[in-house]
Amino acid sequence: MASETTGTCWWNFQKSTHAFHVLNPDLAPEDFITHLAECMHDAGFHITSIRLHQNGCPAIALDSARNAVQKYRTLAATDKRLIPDLAFCLRIFAVRLSNVGHREDALVAAKEAVQMYRDLAEFDTAQRADLALALDTLAYCLHDMGCRQEAVDAAQDAVQIHRDIVGDRAEKTPNAGLARALTTHSHFLRLAGRREEALHAAQQSVIRYRKLARKNTEAFKADFATSLCVASNSLSGMGRHKEALETIEQSVQIRRQLANERPEVFSSSLAVSLRNLSCCQRVLGRYEDALKAIEEAVYLNSICARDFPRRFLDRLGACLGLFSSIMADIGGHAEEALIAAQESVHILTDLAVDLPAAFNVDLSYSLNILSIRLAAAGRRDEALHVAIQCLKVRRDLSRESPDMFKPELAVCFNNLSLRLCNMGRHEEALASIQYAVRLRRNLARSAPDTFIPEYASSLANLSITLNAVGRQKSALKAARLAVKIRKDMVFRQPRMFEADLASSFHILARQFGTMGRHKDAKRTCERAIVLYTELARRHPEVFDRKLAKCVNLLGVQSEKDKLARKKGVKKVDDGKEYAKIPEDARRSRRLSKNSDETLCGDEDADTKFDVRVKGSLWGKTLGKDVMASVRRILQASPRAKAAATTTTHKQD
Repeated sequence: MASETTGTCWWNFQKSTHAFHVLNPDLAPEDFITHLAECMHDAGFHITSIRLHQNGCPAIALDSARNAVQKYRTLAATDKRLIPDLAFCLRIFAVRLSNVGHREDALVAAKEAVQMYRDLAEFDTAQRADLALALDTLAYCLHDMGCRQEAVDAAQDAVQIHRDIVGDRAEKTPNAGLARALTTHSHFLRLAGRREEALHAAQQSVIRYRKLARKNTEAFKADFATSLCVASNSLSGMGRHKEALETIEQSVQIRRQLANERPEVFSSSLAVSLRNLSCCQRVLGRYEDALKAIEEAVYLNSICARDFPRRFLDRLGACLGLFSSIMADIGGHAEEALIAAQESVHILTDLAVDLPAAFNVDLSYSLNILSIRLAAAGRRDEALHVAIQCLKVRRDLSRESPDMFKPELAVCFNNLSLRLCNMGRHEEALASIQYAVRLRRNLARSAPDTFIPEYASSLANLSITLNAVGRQKSALKAARLAVKIRKDMVFRQPRMFEADLASSFHILARQFGTMGRHKDAKRTCERAIVLYTELARRHPEVFDRKLAKCVNLLGVQSEKDKLARKKGVKKVDDGKEYAKIPEDARRSRRLSKNSDETLCGDEDADTKFDVRVKGSLWGKTLGKDVMASVRRILQASPRAKAAATTTTHKQD
């Protein structure tokens, strides 16, 4: 039956039932129902939905799954032997509902399937594997509804059941069910902030799927690509970005092959891998490649969202947010970057109105990006207003799951401090950035590879804010600490963190200049110029302006230093240690517990901190037609057509 097409299944079913009815016109209804069940099994009716989905007909597959549930519910009411079939149909029905974005109904069906399998497994241990599969489906349905911890628990139960089934062979036998459960568990562990556990589970999954794919490539190719995608995300979460890039490139390669063969089925999966690929490339400074990948992801998601908006609009919104950030990184595309950010917020705001628990996380990311884009466009009032909206959303998320959303809350306070500084509200900005520094310092102590870069970024912003309120010595202390941390980062991964170190040198040079230490400022600025010169050679569109600013600062500080010498002014020269990479940079990055305690302010800053801005938000600037806006964005860059041609021409 596995090799038969959907049409053959239906033909066998119709032929069998029609012939039996002709031969037995006076058959009692209850006897005909019994035969109907036999016909459905013979014809493969219970797998028709699967076949339809595999052939790229998700809407028809949903109808088929619904019909199967209705039929088996009727049959199981009189014949308990058919309850396993009903449970199976309910699980498939939940998956089909999820595929088209019916999240609430999918969760109801998944819960019913799990409960049935639990009852069956109490008397029949052979049902445990099906119970684990149903728990896997339930985990995704729970997450789609914003029930994040419940999703982790369901996925963990599935892993444990598979381990119990495999027993002592769990580490040696490449069991497909266990591999799938590990992939799901890793995905939700990472989203819950449990990064080390997530990476361990992802690595186990990849190992198993790699072995399975060697034995049967076609059967496990898609699942192997999914495990690679999840593993890449976990590696990125642990700060291992080069390994993450290598892993996601494998996932993209496999999913592109699948999408070329069956675009109607695998284009959405390819879009997910492309978005992750773009994130990795952006972190590693490969901006052009990152833009090419995210353009294709936006294009693919726009096609999927056109056909099934309830399922794919959130993915489109998230991709537009990343697209906006990369366009801004490259420079020269400020208007397109702002439009993309606005559309991202527009999409996710509409979705979050009906289901905030599911979409508020993505909405907060998009709000943060939009705030930055508005500030870059000089629309400071709106930028601050959006930043406050982002803070409100993330505070709500943090109250529900404090540990899960601490990193996002720190990002929000960091951005808010910049927006307040732009408005001249420096005292409020200082309260915000101090809270961000404190959050990120604690995160960096628990997971240094992941959070030390963000901690250094907040220290740099803290230095600028302290300088604005006249606390020069504290500002210098924060700038020096940021430089010290980033030197170690550059020693470990030069290409990734050179730009951050150059920025910190620039900030430190400005601080020296503000304090009248022009010789130190000049030397430190020279170090920034050396770094920016190399960066501008590789990415002139990104770093030329920053290099020009450093050169200008060097000229100003050189003139002031000459003037100070003529007047006989002497300043303490202690800038030498910040002018070159220290020899002891090989030491482990261990943060001093008291190195910045005095910079972080009141421990209760979050409860005391409050800002309000009057006026409208972004609504007047948003376009009404999402698809038209997406097309305008893509048309701004000619790469989109070439990027999407190979995987989407069959859909047009």
